[in-house]
Amino acid sequence: MVIGFLFTALTLFLAAYLRISIASSLLVVDLGYELHQVFSLNQTTGLYNFSNIRYAAPPLGSLRFRAPLPPKVNRSEVQTGSVGMVSWRIWLARWSHSIQERNPNAALHDQRLGLIWGPSFIRSPHTKGFRDRPSLFQQAILQSPRLGAEVRHKEERTFRQYLKLLNVSSIEDARQISSEKLIAANAYQVSSSLYGTFTYGPVVDGIFVLDLPGKMLLLRGEFDHNVKVLNGHTMNKALMYTPPSSLQDSGLSSLVDGHFPGISESMKGVILNVYPPILDRNHGYSSWLERDSLALSDICFQCKSYDLNHAHKDNSYSCVFSIFPAMHWLDHPYTFYIKGEKPIAENPIFQVVNETVAYILQDYFTSFAKQASRLLHSGRHSRYTALRVGC
Repeated sequence: MVIGFLFTALTLFLAAYLRISIASSLLVVDLGYELHQVFSLNQTTGLYNFSNIRYAAPPLGSLRFRAPLPPKVNRSEVQTGSVGMVSWRIWLARWSHSIQERNPNAALHDQRLGLIWGPSFIRSPHTKGFRDRPSLFQQAILQSPRLGAEVRHKEERTFRQYLKLLNVSSIEDARQISSEKLIAANAYQVSSSLYGTFTYGPVVDGIFVLDLPGKMLLLRGEFDHNVKVLNGHTMNKALMYTPPSSLQDSGLSSLVDGHFPGISESMKGVILNVYPPILDRNHGYSSWLERDSLALSDICFQCKSYDLNHAHKDNSYSCVFSIFPAMHWLDHPYTFYIKGEKPIAENPIFQVVNETVAYILQDYFTSFAKQASRLLHSGRHSRYTALRVGC
């Protein structure tokens, strides 16, 4: 038993020593404001992994709920990526009375700074012309783009509720609250959300989101027409967001009330008529659950995909993932599949069951990223149809 214990201890020591030795031999890059060492080397792909690179000052204290600032210079030691730099950002809704006091889409400001940071430090032919373009990117792969129903005054109510949970009366007071209390209040609001929703998300702010996407894309055409889009989703996109009440025939009525509070009875009737209570598959469903899931998918996902595809027209690709159960996110294990690598998640439902499909999907994405213009006019895939990936 003692020998076994010593053998185990020696094994753990050697494994730890080996990891330290490999890490210490990895290259270090000079970012100007800090020195950063490679976090790990993937032996399967031969790719270096840089983790937790700080590209902005931490959003603490007076910097909370505001656009991010550049990071401070720190060259006193080499950063190894061992300290987590993932920033939690609360999506606070608009405050109509004092919009200048905060940035309602603070997380989008974070992402914009990240997009600016990339071409500044990463040399790539795909970033050519970056600074001469109105957009921060030339192409976009969107997997399951979602935006919930826009409800008048909901943003203001959400913001007021958040201040009440913190027992403060202003955003300035909220900046003085500890991170633990801010996170707790945010978690409470999210956990209390309508089933399948999360309360927070992008809002119309006049900066990033000038208006509802449908109006901007289809009615007014206010977007960068040079950006090429690959828009993908799964077949049963909304199934995991469909509430338990959908097991009953009255489920759709309750779902509409929840997502569109204050909707008129006449408009509600129009929506219900689109999904008649006839479970014969002729309308795309054979159960109350499937009926409600289809309606929710249209409300949150399909209409947004329609807006994107029809607005971008010749600059748009589509992809539909249909491997059972084809729920939200289940295309990701196929997107990032590497033969021989540990799966993203251990649950069997998240495992890749068809390696060929993974390679086809990855080929589609990488081909789009490398030569979208050529593919859009090559005839490989019609711009009016979607590539259906499944088995």
